[in-house]
Amino acid sequence: MNYGVPLEGMIQNRLNHRPRKVLGYKTPYEVFFSEMSRKYLVMEVVE
Repeated sequence: MNYGVPLEGMIQNRLNHRPRKVLGYKTPYEVFFSEMSRKYLVMEVVE
């Protein structure tokens, strides 16, 4: 079934901003971007 891009984006946004017990009640969005920023900071220090 094709629901369209706007609905799929809304569902994706809701899921990525929903806190998860397994992530220590952080959202997948928070975990992803905190890890990415931490890795980029480490790369800048090494270079």
